[in-house]
Amino acid sequence: KSPPIVKDFGYTEILINHTFSKIDFWVDAIDYFGPISGVEISVQYFNGTSWASLFGQMSLINSQYSYSAYIHCNYIFNYSILIYDGKPNIILVENTSLRTYWGPVIIDAGILQKLDNTILIWANISDWGSGVSEVILDYEFLSQGGSGGSGAHLQVESINMEFNGSLYLAALSFSNSGTITWTITAKDDSNVFSNSKSSSQPFFITIPSDNSISWEEYLPIIIAGIAIPLVLIFSAVSIRRRQQQRIYTKKQKERVVAQRFTDVLSIRSIICRNKFGIAFYTENFLVETQDLDLTAGLTSAVSNLVAEVSQRAMKKGEFDVLEREGFSILSHHGEYSTISLVSEGRLSDFMKEKIKKLHDALESRFSQANLEDIAIRDYPEEFRGLIYQYLDVGLLSKLTIDYKRFKDQEKQFTEKERKYLQYLKGVFLRSNGQVAFYVVTFTSSLTKYGVSLVKAYSLLDKCFQLKIIYPIMLEPKVI
Repeated sequence: KSPPIVKDFGYTEILINHTFSKIDFWVDAIDYFGPISGVEISVQYFNGTSWASLFGQMSLINSQYSYSAYIHCNYIFNYSILIYDGKPNIILVENTSLRTYWGPVIIDAGILQKLDNTILIWANISDWGSGVSEVILDYEFLSQGGSGGSGAHLQVESINMEFNGSLYLAALSFSNSGTITWTITAKDDSNVFSNSKSSSQPFFITIPSDNSISWEEYLPIIIAGIAIPLVLIFSAVSIRRRQQQRIYTKKQKERVVAQRFTDVLSIRSIICRNKFGIAFYTENFLVETQDLDLTAGLTSAVSNLVAEVSQRAMKKGEFDVLEREGFSILSHHGEYSTISLVSEGRLSDFMKEKIKKLHDALESRFSQANLEDIAIRDYPEEFRGLIYQYLDVGLLSKLTIDYKRFKDQEKQFTEKERKYLQYLKGVFLRSNGQVAFYVVTFTSSLTKYGVSLVKAYSLLDKCFQLKIIYPIMLEPKVI
């Protein structure tokens, strides 16, 4: 039986906004000897730091198979289409680079009245790849009074703004006082994109009469009147900025701690394999409430993922991400071994750095011959120490609180933190006098008590640093 025939294929691009393009992929295929059972598409795009993937089923629409995806307009991508008639018969690969195409963006704009009473409207515009064809200023000036009478007069104009090498400018002159509102519109070379910015409120223009005192005479008073409030304003702004910086720094630290716990708690399995794909260390991590069905499902998913990763050729130092069956597997490839972490959800760049350091330490300690020796699998503790040291997976074990050590270091905690830890003693205390819990039960107990999840993670991290909380099987040595 002959495979299906591909008449034509390709894609069209529609620019959605300044960030994304809609890519419509299509293929025109026919099978003269039987029905086409399915058409799959795989799209790989480079996000600036690494490759990511999209997978989907193409739908039959008007005799063509179609699939749409939204991709950043600056990302390069390639795609492959698989056509099935019971088994894959054709694989089409088309490598394509998306053009860099952003429309003009009005970064900032404003208006001011110069000492000679000229009104200057300005705009800072970025062309970001597309070019700026023209910048139009539409304004409405409502004149108050004037030599012709006391009635108001509305003046509506549209003019082009001129580029002076850094800003787009328009200079206006009026004979009477009044108010002005304006809108600036920037268009690109292809007239695909335009960007507009309008005044937030009317700008008041004061034109002195012929017998009034000149600006120059008022200038010393104006400067003094402006300078004193400005000093007070800048002082207040400086204090506020320092306060905001302290708050921002604190929140950043809390987010880093929360990300560390989120990464570790999502890990379900670690597999270390030698150059030939043979595992020399494997450890599964189960949450406290996980049942046997989920455990069996995890084991099956891990086996399938590892088998698929083993077939992928990667270079030393590279990371590889594979997502299947609700799990994500992140693999780092060393010189003669591979470390894979199976997790529920993708791991962060912070965790990638820790995996890389673990791998460097592992291959520094063990030679290629060591890892290919079958007997080494009988000594998992040789690897467990390294893994627990670099990846913090001890957080997945049952934990305890050393209240004697806590009492010795009470001054390291705030009053609220001391109160929280005493509260947990009543929650986790067992009949044998031991306090035992998991990270999840620790955080959930505190959130029920009214503590935010980020604060709970921060307290847990602080206790780990002071060796007040630790895995029960890894009781710390106090020096």
